[in-house]
Amino acid sequence: MIYSIIGTVAMFLTPLAASIAFGWRVYSEVFKSTDESIFLAGVAGIGAAVGLEAVGMLAGHVATDYQSRNDWRWVIAGAILLLYTYIGWDELRGSVTAVIFIISPLVYILVALKNRASVEAAEIVDGAAVERLQAVEDTNAQHRREMEILAAKQQHSQELKRIAAQPQPKPQPKPKPKPQQRGVNRNGTATRKIVYEYIKAQPSETNAAIGRQVGISRTMVGKYRKELVSIAEGK
Repeated sequence: MIYSIIGTVAMFLTPLAASIAFGWRVYSEVFKSTDESIFLAGVAGIGAAVGLEAVGMLAGHVATDYQSRNDWRWVIAGAILLLYTYIGWDELRGSVTAVIFIISPLVYILVALKNRASVEAAEIVDGAAVERLQAVEDTNAQHRREMEILAAKQQHSQELKRIAAQPQPKPQPKPKPKPQQRGVNRNGTATRKIVYEYIKAQPSETNAAIGRQVGISRTMVGKYRKELVSIAEGK
């Protein structure tokens, strides 16, 4: 913090000192050439000092600002600052005040380096902050995934419990097979004997009635009746 304050103050005071020296030089020259006109010499000196101060300060500030942002245009401002330094040094050559114009660009160079170091330090801090933030976001995302998996498991378990709690349908009893009526085998010997028995026991019973009792057609009953008559007649 203290170095930033020192650099800012130096960026204003150093060009100011150089401008005062340059303005005094202009004032002296104009004062002599205008038959010692204080007004004209003062206007010229102040104008030269303010103009030189503006060029030096603007060139230095713009150069350091562009350089801190890695903007190539700092080269243009730096070239103007060098031209400012050369003009002041050339005009005040041979006097101690000429050194001020050499000091001015050195101040701006050091301030530019300080600003660059501050930018790099801020980038490192920002990078570390971004990494920490990313780590927190990754942790939160992992936690959310774990919670979603746990919620899905719980929902599945509750669904299984709900299904198990539902009443199960009772199994339907299998239908019992109907007992086979006697004489189902219509062409068998057993059927023939049964029909014979029916006819002997109830000779007046119709073929249809016997057929219903035995489970065969009346035609078959008629056939068996004829066979029984033939047997009885000895044919």
